Amino acid sequence: MATQDHEKEAHVAGNEIQEASSDVIAQTRVERVFNSVQFFLLTITFMSSWESIAGNLYSVFYNGGPQTLVWGFLLVWAGAMAQAASLAEMAAVQPIAGAMYHWTYALAPENIKRFATWIQGWVTWCGWVSMTVGIGNSTAYWITSIVQLNYPDYVSKLWHTTLMIWAQILLTVSVNLFKFGKLVPWIETAAGVLHISCFFAFAITLLALAPKNNAHFVFLGRVNSAETSGWTNDFIGWNLGLQTSVWSFVGFDAAVHLSEEVRRAPNTVPRVMVYTNLVNGIMAWLFILVILFCVGDPQEALQYSQPMLAVLLNATGSARVATAMGSLLVLIGILVMIVNIASMSRLSWSWARDGGLPKVLAYVDSIKRVPARAVLFSITIVLLLTLINFGSSVAFQVFTSLSTISMYVSYFIAILMMVFRRLSASPPPVGPWSMGRFGMPVNLFALVYTAYIIVWLPFPTTMPITGANFNYSSPILGFVVLAAVGLWVVRRKSWPGLREDVIEVAINK
Repeated sequence: MATQDHEKEAHVAGNEIQEASSDVIAQTRVERVFNSVQFFLLTITFMSSWESIAGNLYSVFYNGGPQTLVWGFLLVWAGAMAQAASLAEMAAVQPIAGAMYHWTYALAPENIKRFATWIQGWVTWCGWVSMTVGIGNSTAYWITSIVQLNYPDYVSKLWHTTLMIWAQILLTVSVNLFKFGKLVPWIETAAGVLHISCFFAFAITLLALAPKNNAHFVFLGRVNSAETSGWTNDFIGWNLGLQTSVWSFVGFDAAVHLSEEVRRAPNTVPRVMVYTNLVNGIMAWLFILVILFCVGDPQEALQYSQPMLAVLLNATGSARVATAMGSLLVLIGILVMIVNIASMSRLSWSWARDGGLPKVLAYVDSIKRVPARAVLFSITIVLLLTLINFGSSVAFQVFTSLSTISMYVSYFIAILMMVFRRLSASPPPVGPWSMGRFGMPVNLFALVYTAYIIVWLPFPTTMPITGANFNYSSPILGFVVLAAVGLWVVRRKSWPGLREDVIEVAINK
């Protein structure tokens, strides 16, 4: 009798193990569809650094001026390279969709790892949701500016912008849900080619046709911030002007959120992260020089809702040509949205696997091999946030202001945990990509740079401060952190931490 009971218990335990194993497989069954070339082209297009410079000229001519863009960019580029190299070492050991919060859990001291991971997970997730809204809004703004160039009497309404964002989401979600494995690698390969070829097309057109500014304007030119933005302190104005450069490097961690769909991920993902920042940095800095030599009078360009269109119009003398070139940037923006939705949904999927979001979001469609529930959930959140734009553009900007500062906070936490680990008695594990003895100096530089930028990101760009021009990034980040802490108080006893079985299968499958 005892033998029968023992056999029955063993059978039940075996079934439970099998069910648990099947559960793990169901949660990690995405397909590795990207080779190294496709993945590199995807990531350089997603960052779109030179396109970001072209789309954010207003900020640097509002605070700082040409010298801030030329020399400040080099500072930002060096900092971004240090960030990418630091995170690449972690990706080489653990290339997994959760990225920074997984690395925080792996590296943090035992007594804080669960709490730090919990906060990191929520800050990173909210930042990616905000980034999705921001990218959609930025592309919609380009479309609006092109329409205004051709139809000066057109007046943009808030609901126009919202519908444009919805149209982008409908198109890009369709690709993500139904044709991800078959189409996205090739779409983004074509996008990478477009990203590089447009760089040469824009640069050659401007250099050949536009009237030129002198070298003094390009390398030493300044704006009087007291007259443009109201900031009378030149040091503050210069640092606020850095934001144009900072925005061009945000989101390079998109590579890691898709790492479970990349072949030979421990080798491919870290190298792609570093090379993406390197190649995009070179292209963006060269494009900065082209823009500054060809911009003409910046104050005239600032009269347009999108100053880059004024630069193109000044060079070509044709609204049609400027429209065509601007439309290429809109197309790149839509292609960027495809990757953004993929990365955001994989982060949602991963956070659900680890208990942050509802478990129902953690499963992968067995036929399409994509986390369809996570895609639909993430996009539903984005669509709900865009409804804010029907009532108030200020309220809409409140949430979109979260993305950059939350990304920088998430980078800072992960790199800080790496420094703690290097100083401990147990050195961090080493993957196929490593900085060796340069690791600690690079980590420390990345920390100092990241902290410095975090200080300036919440500053208002305009004085005096009003409700319309106030920078809401720090209050909204504070709200996210407080909400995460509140959830932690409720969940801290029931949430054990990250699932080691899922990590093992995700990395080694």
